Amino acid sequence: MEPRQIAYKITLKDLEKGRFEQAQGASPNGIRIGSTLISRVQIIAVVTAHSDAGFVIDDGTSSMSVRVFEERTPPPIGSVISLVGRPREFQTQRYIIPEGYVQVDSAWLKVRQKELERITYSETHSEFDQEGAPEESKIPVQETAEKSLEEENVEDVEEIVDEPAQNPLEALLTAMKALDDGSGIAYEDLTTVCDDAMIQKLLEAGEIFEIRPGMYKVLE
Repeated sequence: MEPRQIAYKITLKDLEKGRFEQAQGASPNGIRIGSTLISRVQIIAVVTAHSDAGFVIDDGTSSMSVRVFEERTPPPIGSVISLVGRPREFQTQRYIIPEGYVQVDSAWLKVRQKELERITYSETHSEFDQEGAPEESKIPVQETAEKSLEEENVEDVEEIVDEPAQNPLEALLTAMKALDDGSGIAYEDLTTVCDDAMIQKLLEAGEIFEIRPGMYKVLE
């Protein structure tokens, strides 16, 4: 099983600014910003409208359609969601195909705003810069998370492609799902299967969400 692409924390406005690139060969579709191809995003936004194709979200910088190609009740208008999905474009219109989303407390809008204040965007720069960070540490927050996750894994991704059952990350996520009774996983229960450092890495990589303080869910 192939590892998931990095889920970048980014504003909808920056998603609109980038250049959409169609897949070439095995490369994924995505939004090109500088030298970074963003094929997967993590957005926290307010649901502002429903449509036949899905629903519309607004993160305070812009709005964008979320197109759902399966029968699923959309989140209520006015609710705040944390969404992981893939940016797409059709006839110059940008939209997101969701992999998963959960409702979260509205306070997370301010948390995400603060996170994004540390990231500046420039068409001429090769990466997203963490504002004020030393030059050598100016790398995407999600890239750091991915590297950390890879270092945490016992086996290299290429070595487990044919043996997904032995993927430590998948095994960990499966163990987490078993702790969820439908309302989420309490922090105290989560720490029985992993430590705080791993919880933070999974949050940054978009594998789990904190739906409210102290309660978590695994991305389905």
